[in-house]
Amino acid sequence: MTQMAMESALFAALYERRNLRERDPAPPSARPAVRPGAAVSIVNLSKSFAGRPVLRDLSFEIAPGEFVAIVGRSGCGKSTLLRLLAGLNAADAGDIRVDRRPVTNVVGEARLMFQDPRLLPWRRVIANVGIGLGGNWYYEALTALRSVGLDGREHDWPAMLSGGQRQRVALARALVSRPKLMLLDEPFAALDALTRLEMQQLIEAMWLRQRFTALLVTHDVREAIGLADRVILIEQGGIALELAVPNERPRTRSNAKLAALETKLLDRLLECAGGDGKVSRFTSLPVQHPSDDKDQSPW
Repeated sequence: MTQMAMESALFAALYERRNLRERDPAPPSARPAVRPGAAVSIVNLSKSFAGRPVLRDLSFEIAPGEFVAIVGRSGCGKSTLLRLLAGLNAADAGDIRVDRRPVTNVVGEARLMFQDPRLLPWRRVIANVGIGLGGNWYYEALTALRSVGLDGREHDWPAMLSGGQRQRVALARALVSRPKLMLLDEPFAALDALTRLEMQQLIEAMWLRQRFTALLVTHDVREAIGLADRVILIEQGGIALELAVPNERPRTRSNAKLAALETKLLDRLLECAGGDGKVSRFTSLPVQHPSDDKDQSPW
């Protein structure tokens, strides 16, 4: 071996050893403490697109650590509400406060999880999770991946994962910074039924562990009842119905109280849509293609 080759091999070995040291797990004491969820206050919120009102004088509050689900038909303003809370759009009127501060000042404490995972295909899984992190980012990203059941997949490319696994990566990316407010915009809509159930259980487990405040937008009434502490039905830009859900967990599909709430919510949805308001407790909302699930707004 020539001297140049030996020097190159030695340099490569030293570089790899440095990388391994940088990637060594930090001691447990270095882990950031779990932060309490954020308090959210929405007062007289209004938003229009091209002259068409989407949200009209909407007001409600979310307690720190509470899990709230928003349901309603397409175009009622559900996704628009999340974008306003995330600071991605500005309201026409009204006020949004997160921990008593304007929403524009707390963007770093909120995370928005979309229907599609939105991973960077040219970056490995671990790098997708660690985007925007500093310090011991590798350890934090690896811990987040393990928490969502993707231990050992950190060096895969996104294309090597299933749809459900990619959505788990998106969840890990959202949770790695330990947000105080988690905004969930139908994150399970494109998944198959079994994977959807697994992701619902995972979201619930992570919420119970980290106690962030969660706001979930969904068309699935059963999903809303199964996950949330409170369900809000939005119709014509305002609150048409608000239901408190019994807080015992874990919840089962055979629970009579939950079934009664599901029926009540579906009855009201059909009533608002001009139906007769009579449904079986086994009725569900019509299946929609993921591309049809968004509010009728420019995005």
